[in-house]
Amino acid sequence: MITYDVADSGYVIKNDLEANNYLGGVGAYFSSFVIYFFGLASYFFPLFFLVYGLNLIDVKDNSKPSVQSVLIKFVAFLCVLLSTCCLSSMHIYVSWVPMESGAGGIIGKSINEFLIQGLDEIGTTLFSSAIWIIFMPIFIGFSWLNFFRLTGKLVITFVSVLGQFFTRVFTSLKKLIGSFEKKKTKKAIKEREIIEVKEVVKSDPEPKK
Repeated sequence: MITYDVADSGYVIKNDLEANNYLGGVGAYFSSFVIYFFGLASYFFPLFFLVYGLNLIDVKDNSKPSVQSVLIKFVAFLCVLLSTCCLSSMHIYVSWVPMESGAGGIIGKSINEFLIQGLDEIGTTLFSSAIWIIFMPIFIGFSWLNFFRLTGKLVITFVSVLGQFFTRVFTSLKKLIGSFEKKKTKKAIKEREIIEVKEVVKSDPEPKK
């Protein structure tokens, strides 16, 4: 699919030219087929197998994944795939996909035409985006709860460090201001003592000759 060429002989176009796809005629036909039906969302198929393989590796105690978890991920994958098809069909244009299918493929185009009748363009966009946001974390095994917990911990840590920093800065400024006030007070006391001494000297009577 990475080496897909719209000019290759495949599901849509038939010709006798040599295929530019790395997998030859079979790869060209498969790429043409999935891109015609799913558009840009067809690149989620390798992601699906990658995520499924990582889940198998990550399974603890060598226990097999339950049928329920596999089914849930598969349903989430379908929802992500179809919502991506719909959004791509509405908002993305690429020149290297068949014109009659568009960036969302035939499936995305059909879903878009069906939903837009009842939800309009903005409603269809919001609905498809909500489906994508809800089911993508389920598909890849991402937890919004853990994300918010981690974000909360990071925010608390950041605020704590920032608070300690400002506390040290304010303490240093307070000490600096206090030292200036002490010096100023000592200077004022000395000046007052000098003035008092001068007044005492002036008030003393001169000795008689």
